[in-house]
Amino acid sequence: MSVEIRTIFTFDGFVLETEKRLLIKDGKTISLNNKTYDLLQTFVLNRGRLMTKNELLNVIWEGQFVEESNLAVQVSTLRKILGEKKDEHRYILTVPGEGYRFVAEVVEDNKFKNYLFAKDENFESFDRSAFEKSLPPTQKRFFNPQYVRWSIVLVILICSLATLSLWYRKQHYIDFPNPKFTKLTSIGKVRNIALSPNGEYLVFSQRDDEGQSLWLRQSATNSKIRILPPQKVEFLSLIVSPDNNFIYTSVFLDNKADTPLWKIPLLGGAVQEIPNVNTCADLSFSPDGKHFAFTRENSENVQLVIADSDGTNQKILLETEGGIREIPTYAAKAIAWSPDGNEIACAFKVKTDNGILSKISLVDAASGNETLLNDKVWEDIRYLTWIDSENLALINGEDGQIWTTSRKNGETKKITNDVQKYSWLASTNNQLFSIQRNINSSLQVGEFNENVKTINSREIFYETGYINKVAWKANDSILYTSTASGTNEIWQMNSDGSTPTQLTFDGKIADGMAISPQNDSIVFSSNRNGNTSLWMSDIKGKNIHQLTDGMEDLRPEFSPDGKNVVFQRGQNLVPPKVWRINLESKSETKLNQEISLFPVFSPDGTKIAYSSAGSGNDGAWQIALISNKNGELLQKLDLPITVNERFKRWYPNGEFLTQFFNSGNNFNLLFLPTSSKTPEIISNLGKGRVISFDWSKDGKRLVYTVETEIRDVVEIGDFEKSQY
Repeated sequence: MSVEIRTIFTFDGFVLETEKRLLIKDGKTISLNNKTYDLLQTFVLNRGRLMTKNELLNVIWEGQFVEESNLAVQVSTLRKILGEKKDEHRYILTVPGEGYRFVAEVVEDNKFKNYLFAKDENFESFDRSAFEKSLPPTQKRFFNPQYVRWSIVLVILICSLATLSLWYRKQHYIDFPNPKFTKLTSIGKVRNIALSPNGEYLVFSQRDDEGQSLWLRQSATNSKIRILPPQKVEFLSLIVSPDNNFIYTSVFLDNKADTPLWKIPLLGGAVQEIPNVNTCADLSFSPDGKHFAFTRENSENVQLVIADSDGTNQKILLETEGGIREIPTYAAKAIAWSPDGNEIACAFKVKTDNGILSKISLVDAASGNETLLNDKVWEDIRYLTWIDSENLALINGEDGQIWTTSRKNGETKKITNDVQKYSWLASTNNQLFSIQRNINSSLQVGEFNENVKTINSREIFYETGYINKVAWKANDSILYTSTASGTNEIWQMNSDGSTPTQLTFDGKIADGMAISPQNDSIVFSSNRNGNTSLWMSDIKGKNIHQLTDGMEDLRPEFSPDGKNVVFQRGQNLVPPKVWRINLESKSETKLNQEISLFPVFSPDGTKIAYSSAGSGNDGAWQIALISNKNGELLQKLDLPITVNERFKRWYPNGEFLTQFFNSGNNFNLLFLPTSSKTPEIISNLGKGRVISFDWSKDGKRLVYTVETEIRDVVEIGDFEKSQY
């Protein structure tokens, strides 16, 4: 009897194990993201054959809308992983204008097909010891005969139970076909969306060079109407009233932490501000249009409030418990009034034994009483909408995929599994609409002329996905965080972009990384143990150990002498404040009381700067300077223009704080003096959004990461949902 357990392919010292989706070399598993693995396996299975770009796109991203550049990026990533240098074609041959051919010599290793049974005629020819030596230790036990036989029994039992479960489901649920995607826009600049309840209009905002504009798309004719020309604002939310007559949107403008709510006629007209309503999150209307629900923050918690459609007669339905749970309140759609008008679905961030996770509650619209939708715990919910009276759709986690969950039976279903991410959800007539996002990151190095304030930049590295943090090392190389391996990890490269090397393999970087100016040790924010706390490693990413035990410790920065680290404690469950830890004594000190983001030491170590929420005139954002010694407030700096980012760096001479900001699609660099000097701006440095940057020690260069997104509206139809 002969049984084939798995297929293994070998080429040039690599082992591709298809059942467990592993790539191995020299006994070590090489980390690949899902799409890179899919591409490699497709190449290996079709080795020697020319595969056109369209063919690869259809195989790797079946049924999805992706740009051809995604394929080029994945091919480039695969080449780097395999160690293929520029202009080499040891593995992948590019056929200009056509596609690619995998040219490495591949051996399909099936010698162990018959290993399970000693009576097989080929068993004696199988060199078990030699084969096992080629495997990582974690896989060697698979080839123990007793282990395999019991595994087969277990597999048969599991398959039987799965078959029974499938039969039961077919008796109780209706299954719909896989989702179909229809792309509704092709401008690539959509920020958020809303639907008119009658399904006749799609409203969306888009980022233009001059600001953000508001548009209306008519479903019947596919025609577009501009409702508002580009404004120097950011539309944080959109919703259409149930009578199909008005658009409601909260907006960020003039650096104000409090965001006004605008009411705009659907077909265009004068903007009216709804008084006494302040929310950075989306509203949700009752089905009859008489009331809307919204969330608002106070100093320690978040309130769920309902009001009449003109903003009057506000009533607090519930208040969250600070430090225990909160509702996402910035550029989020975390509440959704049910179609029958009785309940409001609400996504909460909750403190659990496994860290901060999300749950969904159903809040009674009259009494405020709440019940959990089901026992499901999610990674992170920021967007939520009802599909019908029994089913909700949501976007969960860092991968930004769409799920459905049933109100009646609690069943959940993941309906997208793409290289793209999604944001914003809207639904009408059992159809879902979302924004499909293709994210790319560019690492750039700029030569800075201090005398004339110019920057001459060049791109040194490009990657699909996120590069969230960059920093110079003392030896002139660059550290950065990347999601190329599937999780957010720390990488290193030369300053010309060559030799990218992964340093951490289980770092799970959350938000922030800093390098010691004294010994190049690394402090980073991580959720390795469920909570988001600070961890430390050596320069090679080894000897990792925990530094703090907070639940939300983010954005660490070293003092110039390397003896202290300042960081932000708090984000979702508690208001963020500035803390400092001494690396020798491990003592922690809280330095201030107001809401504070992105703290950073001055070059001389005497001061700490941070973004201060709503502390200026008219509730505007400012930059505060406090004493590193005792936290005493020294100075507050007004921002001369609207700045939509909070990440900042001191210029090495200590005279300026520098901060990138966007004007429409273009990014610019602000030099904000701590003295009476006039602020200066270097404008139109490029398109996209600068996520992170760092100055060289001499101030002559800076490295920065630019995120560019292609964001378009898709309609998702015929997705699978379940109901009685």
